[in-house]
Amino acid sequence: WHLNQKPLLSARLLSLATKAAVEGSQQVTIHTPIISLTKPEIIRLGLDHGVDFSQTHSCYDPLPSGKPCGGCDSCIIRSKAFAELGFDRDPALSRFD
Repeated sequence: WHLNQKPLLSARLLSLATKAAVEGSQQVTIHTPIISLTKPEIIRLGLDHGVDFSQTHSCYDPLPSGKPCGGCDSCIIRSKAFAELGFDRDPALSRFD
């Protein structure tokens, strides 16, 4: 799946989990280990585990080249988080220089 499909897939997954729980056909447990972390804390955790953030993006509407749009909520939140951590810009943009 592509990152720009994340909201659709999340809604579909939630719908299936809700259906299974309501019908009682399966026990559903949703684990959210980073839900209480801020975006900068999540990025710091990723950096501590060796994530190459130049190879990732969170954009909901990337350009045909794959470059993040820079204007959606996800791009803005991610950009602010990297700035808070002392980065000049989101590392994902380096692939498009």
